[in-house]
Amino acid sequence: MQQTQDEKLNELLEMMRFMTEHAATTDSVKEIVDNSINGLRSEMNAEITNLRSEMNHGFGKVDESLVRIETRLDNINAQLELIHKDLEDIKARLTLLEKKVQQDGNAYATDIIKLRERVDKLERQIQQFMAGKLQAA
Repeated sequence: MQQTQDEKLNELLEMMRFMTEHAATTDSVKEIVDNSINGLRSEMNAEITNLRSEMNHGFGKVDESLVRIETRLDNINAQLELIHKDLEDIKARLTLLEKKVQQDGNAYATDIIKLRERVDKLERQIQQFMAGKLQAA
């Protein structure tokens, strides 16, 4: 069975009509792509917002920790300043004490020398006295 030209033409027209009815146009493809991109864009924006929120929360904890550390360091610094002041006071007092010990040592040495001279003088006097007693006897 051979088809006539009109039948072939009708069949071709039917195929063309079916293709044009069911074929995607550039506008429909563009609309599908735009809808997909908009959906993806919305999902990405939501994910970015969630990520920002999580990061802000995490950075907030880090900031709190840094504030606590800074406070502790300030306290340690204040304590070190007090210790440094105490050490300077101790150093000044030690210097004064060393000078006083040196002065006292010099005074004792002078007293010892004078006492030694007196003892030597007394010993000479005793020897003279004893020598005089021995001669008198």
